[in-house]
Amino acid sequence: MTITSGLSSIQAFDASSPFGATPTNGTITLTGGTTDVTVEDYGNAGFYASINVGTNFSGGAGIGTGTLNILAGAPLTSINEAYSDAYGYLVGGYGNVNIGRGAGAFGKVTVDGIGSSLIARGGAARITVGRDGGTGELRIENGGFVGTFDLDVGRGGAGTIGRLIIDGAGSTLLASAAYGFYGAAYAGSQGFLDIGRGTAGRGYLTVSNGGTFTTQNVDGVSDLPILRFGRDNGSYGYGLIAGTGSSLNVTQIGAQGDDYSGGATLLVGQGGQGILKVTAGAQVNVTGDQARLSVANGRYVAGVPDNTAAQSLLEITAGADLLVDSQGFTGASMIIGNGARPTAR
Repeated sequence: MTITSGLSSIQAFDASSPFGATPTNGTITLTGGTTDVTVEDYGNAGFYASINVGTNFSGGAGIGTGTLNILAGAPLTSINEAYSDAYGYLVGGYGNVNIGRGAGAFGKVTVDGIGSSLIARGGAARITVGRDGGTGELRIENGGFVGTFDLDVGRGGAGTIGRLIIDGAGSTLLASAAYGFYGAAYAGSQGFLDIGRGTAGRGYLTVSNGGTFTTQNVDGVSDLPILRFGRDNGSYGYGLIAGTGSSLNVTQIGAQGDDYSGGATLLVGQGGQGILKVTAGAQVNVTGDQARLSVANGRYVAGVPDNTAAQSLLEITAGADLLVDSQGFTGASMIIGNGARPTAR
């Protein structure tokens, strides 16, 4: 299906999302600056507003292979109607965009061209790329834009692979509290971003040829912008930032602690293995109050260390640069091998 013009508001958006036993394949293409699609059911409390591209929610033979193309200035937006229940849990959150989710599923989304965009908004607005045994790929190219609050790339058990590719000048992924919020337990926290999460999730991030990946708080609304490569024991997170003008940015704006505890944080290997390579004139910036870069940070579960033995690595070569700067605040730090995770280089 191809949509080339018009302003649309719909309640479902699925490129191959079977719920029975029959495998399906599907492709949806949005193209042209006059095409504007929003997935929302305004006022319907708990509405997920999910965009599903290649999924297998049934857990059986109903495997989906899906492709979504957002081209030539077309915007696609998911706005959920999540709310906090009596226990502070967000009902209707975390499921805005699912790309390659479920055992054996495959999903690919391409956001290509200036003005082309994919936006996730609302309570715990999340984009998930590869989860629970599925393979997902999100490509942002030639000035395309993706905005979200929360992000998982490669989350789950065996067979889970997630890939996020940001290529070309102006191509951008921005994670910000301008797009969402958490429930009571994490109220005031900026969204959590993970490349490689779960018992065997494998996540890959590539930023090249002038692309930009940024997570930042909104002063007075949130604190603790955080990006983790390899969050859990058994997970693997890999990042390659390459080329002049390419950048990875974790930015705390204003003082930390007024909305949530913690400032700009980049963890290369937490419970799992993290690899971050910065090369060919690229830039990594961890800036603002309590700016912190940690390689092989270590993770505790119920007070007990739970970490992979595999080494984590930060590599800076060929004219690339790394900046960790509190920018007039306090607490900037760089730690190699922390606590229960001494295996770093």
